[in-house]
Amino acid sequence: MPRLGLLMALAPDSRLGPYQVGALLGAGGMGEVYRARDPRLEREVAVKVLSASAATTPDRLRRFEDEGRALAALNHPNILSVLDVGSENGSPYVVFELLEGVSLGDRLRRGPLPPRKAVEYVVQVCHGLAAAHAKGIVHRDLKPSNLFLTSGGRVKILDFGLAKLSERLTPEGDLEDSHTRSTASGQGVVLGTVGYMSPEQVRGRPADARSDLFSLGATFYEMLTGRRAFAGATSADTLSAILNHEPPEITGTAESFLPALGRIVHRCLEKDPEERFQSARDLAFALEALSLGSRSGVEPLEGGSRTRRRWLMGAAGAALLAGGGLLGLVLTPIFRKGPALPTIQQLTFRRGTVDWARFTSDGKTVVYGAYWDGKPPEIFSTRLESQESRSLGLPPARLLAVSSRGELAILLTRPDELDVFATGTLARVSLSGGEPRKVLEDVWWADWSPDGRELAVLRRVDGEFQLEYPIGNPILRPLSQETSFRISPRGDRLAVQDGELKIYDLKGRKLATLPVPSQAGLAWDGDDALWVLNGKSQTTASIWRVTLTGEAREVYRSVGQLGILHDASPDGRLLVHQGFERFGVKAKPRGQDHERELGVFSWSGVGALSDDGQQLLIYENSGGGAGLTFLRSADGGPPVRLGEGNPLALSPDGGWALLGSAWTHLPLTLVPTGAGEPRQLVTDGFESVLFAWFLDERRVVVGGGKLKGSPPRSFLFDAAGGAPRPITPEGTDAVPGSYAADTVIGWTLGSGTFARFPLSGGEPRPLEGRVLRPHFPLRVAKDGRSLFISTGGVPRKIERMDLTSGKRTPWMSLLPEESAGVVLIEATLLTPDGQSYAYTYGRFLQDLFVIDGLRGSALRAR
Repeated sequence: MPRLGLLMALAPDSRLGPYQVGALLGAGGMGEVYRARDPRLEREVAVKVLSASAATTPDRLRRFEDEGRALAALNHPNILSVLDVGSENGSPYVVFELLEGVSLGDRLRRGPLPPRKAVEYVVQVCHGLAAAHAKGIVHRDLKPSNLFLTSGGRVKILDFGLAKLSERLTPEGDLEDSHTRSTASGQGVVLGTVGYMSPEQVRGRPADARSDLFSLGATFYEMLTGRRAFAGATSADTLSAILNHEPPEITGTAESFLPALGRIVHRCLEKDPEERFQSARDLAFALEALSLGSRSGVEPLEGGSRTRRRWLMGAAGAALLAGGGLLGLVLTPIFRKGPALPTIQQLTFRRGTVDWARFTSDGKTVVYGAYWDGKPPEIFSTRLESQESRSLGLPPARLLAVSSRGELAILLTRPDELDVFATGTLARVSLSGGEPRKVLEDVWWADWSPDGRELAVLRRVDGEFQLEYPIGNPILRPLSQETSFRISPRGDRLAVQDGELKIYDLKGRKLATLPVPSQAGLAWDGDDALWVLNGKSQTTASIWRVTLTGEAREVYRSVGQLGILHDASPDGRLLVHQGFERFGVKAKPRGQDHERELGVFSWSGVGALSDDGQQLLIYENSGGGAGLTFLRSADGGPPVRLGEGNPLALSPDGGWALLGSAWTHLPLTLVPTGAGEPRQLVTDGFESVLFAWFLDERRVVVGGGKLKGSPPRSFLFDAAGGAPRPITPEGTDAVPGSYAADTVIGWTLGSGTFARFPLSGGEPRPLEGRVLRPHFPLRVAKDGRSLFISTGGVPRKIERMDLTSGKRTPWMSLLPEESAGVVLIEATLLTPDGQSYAYTYGRFLQDLFVIDGLRGSALRAR
């Protein structure tokens, strides 16, 4: 049997020391890994041999030796075991246990893991890291490809090739503190894998156990979301993101403990090592407590407060045991009586959508806006002791705030406008009536100062939303349109809700991030606490009271959605609305004169419409989580489930559907509508995309494609594979349906102008017409010389614009026949001839309620 020659690749059936070499299992920068057999013990093993290129490099040779030394110092079920070391004709090798399964990196190519499974795996990694760190060994290259998922469900940490041995091995296999041995680990040397390195590694500074926790946090984030925590178009961009940017919040699943889990992940990803978990054991404890809490209703104990809270629990337990008899006698009558239940009073009784509502300063009168019976918004008032509401007789407007001086801040709207998401003109008007005085354009939100003299506003400036207080003095920018805020009763702080609940001073400096997910409304309870509502779930909602010191109590939980927590009175009454909310799909097939309801369940949206108007791709997210895509015929036939993901496009022959994720639309996956296997398009370097459409059976245009640090543009993908190429300049998107003589029609978002762009490159040819936000082009018409334009709003109005003259003519107006509660229309799709269409609509039928008695209530605390 042939023996290994010096630095030669191993052939099957060759010998390496006592081992019989089999197939190559993998290769990397340090060496090759082979399956082998140990005839002495009759077992299969894995053998890692230093590669020929690395064997001549002293640094790599030293790293290879250190990996064997590091692993030999460890004996833990979550760390790959070293069985032997040796050298053959000058070529060193290490023998490992042979693992059966798949690497985490390979598993993540199929998408994110269920949160509970991700937690289970990360806890195992923590146990392995804790053993390594206890021996003074820092991995320094944790990433998905260095974690192996065995077929038995165990996680193994691989590849200690960059491990730093901070202490010296004694002959007994222990470590001494008297010497430091590292592998190219001096300050100023950058080691690790781009995308998973800690900030201190990026800066070339010493890495300790907390660096491994950062890398594990980045891996954990990817396990939960299916995307990297830090990614850029180039390595330099990625390294910059690690140093300067925070990854997006973890969303998109129905798991009840996800917000707490997200906070744990983001704590691992703190830039400053002092702000992270200080050991793998602490991280494991937080995750195990979280997993237990998600099953038992107990919330997790996190980070530095863990020791203090455990001590308090132990002390309390000892006191109860010591004086249990007397304490039981004293407290038994109290427990028997139980806490008083909250009272709930309904304030409105009509059919439609409640907009915003506020208490007046006396806490006895409520002013609210509503879209009753499919009519434009109107502002009403009611007293708590009455069931009658009266109109204030104002023009169509939405309520924003009520001042302590009896003045309203309102948002004027068009008489035919039903859209709850449209910005408008801010105006002031007395509660007693009169003519509104216009103040500011393009406003979304406002709140009064405590003295009722100044307004804080959220308004759009140059395409971005900013918070100003007082008007004209920007404090925070950019913000999302979903942002809401309230000024504290003392007037010196702002509570800002934008996914998280944060406290700012009046100069825009963040004072605190409070530990309660705030998704659907907030109100101050005095100067030192807030009421917040977590209404993210579609089946339940809960109200919390949280102090500025971070103490939080869940005080109320509903079955069904509480839509918004609107306001709180000085005596602790809360103003909320609750009701029926759903998203549906309406479509008008060719040759029919009425619309069909084609929603699948209760939270449906249309993603694609075939050119003949006969097939639709429908997105359904009633159960939360990833959501599902269905193929459905426009005549109302049964829906056919295609798989998880958000639908983007349907091929001309109807054979393929293009699906993306719910948020970024990445990865992009081609899914057959019949028999066949899905395949992914190459989207490396993309942060997100907005929409897509097929040029023909093999080519796909992706619009709103955003690369790291670059404005969006459109790209052309080959469905058969290969890298995409840009077909429009940055800031310009191709209009869906545009394809004639190897050109696409592009729309430049900033200027609103149009031009034809050759697919093969070259100078564009300008076209007539201009469309500015919030209007936007829906698609190119069949003649190739005109566009269908959406003018937005509810009803959704469609115009046809000629690209040779720029002239616009009305085409159609879309609104369900039963319009009560319909205040949102989106995702409008038309066929090339404009005769068939489909759209998504939201119907919200709600009533206003007052809840009293929650100030002393508590379901659970954090």
